Amino acid sequence: MVAKGYDKPINPYFFIQEFKQTTSAFPEYQLLSEMIVATRLNNSDQIKGAFVIGSIWVFMILNQVDNNKYKYCLSRKYDAIELDDLKHIYHMLQQVKRELMEMGL
Repeated sequence: MVAKGYDKPINPYFFIQEFKQTTSAFPEYQLLSEMIVATRLNNSDQIKGAFVIGSIWVFMILNQVDNNKYKYCLSRKYDAIELDDLKHIYHMLQQVKRELMEMGL
């Protein structure tokens, strides 16, 4: 959660990252359900998230298209061990930071 305020959050914005150490627990659907809840908490029709399995990162964008109807898409897999992929991961995280700053958070 990102929010302004000292003792009480003002306009909190929730974003989600799901981490698993191994591929035995595929986190896509767990992340998806958390993101649906976050869109409601954020009072927003779009949210971005990511799940990480070891060094593999996958980014997700969820859009609410109608009442209780959602569409989502997944990025390709990025391997943080590979320099080019690591640069892409960093760039995407910086983009989320910029978007939050533009929202005034």
